[in-house]
Amino acid sequence: MAMLEVNHLAIQFGGLRAVDGFNVSIEKGQLYGLIGPNGAGKTTLAKVLLGLYKPLQGTMHAFQDNKEVLVKKTASFQDFVRYKFTLFDNIAISNEDLTFRAAENLMDRISEKEKCRLELNRMMSSEFDGIELSSGMWQKIVLARAICKEYNLIVLDEPTAMLDPEGRRHVLSLVKALNKEKNITILMVTHHME
Repeated sequence: MAMLEVNHLAIQFGGLRAVDGFNVSIEKGQLYGLIGPNGAGKTTLAKVLLGLYKPLQGTMHAFQDNKEVLVKKTASFQDFVRYKFTLFDNIAISNEDLTFRAAENLMDRISEKEKCRLELNRMMSSEFDGIELSSGMWQKIVLARAICKEYNLIVLDEPTAMLDPEGRRHVLSLVKALNKEKNITILMVTHHME
């Protein structure tokens, strides 16, 4: 059974129908790419798939443990990073609400290997100023949140934007490892064909 089924989705901006008749079946544990040029509507489509925006028409059904659920309960979108919040708050935050309960306890769900790979120990031990973190570090916080909150689906919107080639390789290797080791489904929005 698919974890997300989308049928005949349409998205409209004013008089422009940006997406018309979109169908997709997203299977658990897969790594997907949503590829297109800048301004094509990839981010908007991803937000519709996560239930953050309403489509003009079509149906979407999300499933977890063979039961239908709200997609917002099982998925994370990387836009939800708050620069003035602490590291713990950013890991505890979700796209459904702004609850910060028990962030430290959530960190227990991340293995030491994953903490090292994501460089979380370094971020936790230093004075946290989100504004000074690199784009790559913000991506690592998003991945840490996905592990802690046990999301089944993560949508990464241009996760390698503003990264140098080494940073791109590192973030992509983290994404692939998360997909393979945790069986988390990834939808990566990008304009980079490679």
